[in-house]
Amino acid sequence: MNIKKISFSALCIALAFVLSKIKLLEFFFPLGGSITLFSMFLITLPGYFLGFKYGVLSTIGLGIIKFSFAGNLYNIWQGILDYIIAYTLFSVSGLKIFTKMKRGLECSYILGVIGRIIFCSLSGFIFFKEYTPDGINPLIYAITYNSSYMLVEMVITLIVINIPYVRKGIISLKQKVLSW
Repeated sequence: MNIKKISFSALCIALAFVLSKIKLLEFFFPLGGSITLFSMFLITLPGYFLGFKYGVLSTIGLGIIKFSFAGNLYNIWQGILDYIIAYTLFSVSGLKIFTKMKRGLECSYILGVIGRIIFCSLSGFIFFKEYTPDGINPLIYAITYNSSYMLVEMVITLIVINIPYVRKGIISLKQKVLSW
């Protein structure tokens, strides 16, 4: 492994963690969750730029850090679902199917967000169903709850990364990182 590539991956992990603390909207989500400033997107970059191996190591690294600092950790299995597995799904960006696609970064990011919604909803259904309002299916509630903030952040991120200057910057950064 190349030290510059490891450093880039570590930088993405650190930025994703810091940006996850910048909450654009949180007060609607009393059981956790918030709309952050592109925190999920940054962890997609190591895989997309450097390949699946770097993507897996980076996403597991972020998951472990978020797991370690989780203020609302109720059970080790809940933490593994919410943090380790859910974030590791963003490493799909390093699969060749995505790295060769014209819009592979966006597609892999969307897939990572959907995967995170699935595993966080599974965690919500298993560990937090007692918080479901009466008369509502706990699984539907968990999916709706998690989707409500993750999909909004995803849409905002997709809009921003497709602004022409931002897109050119991402392409330029990828070329620079690949030259290492």
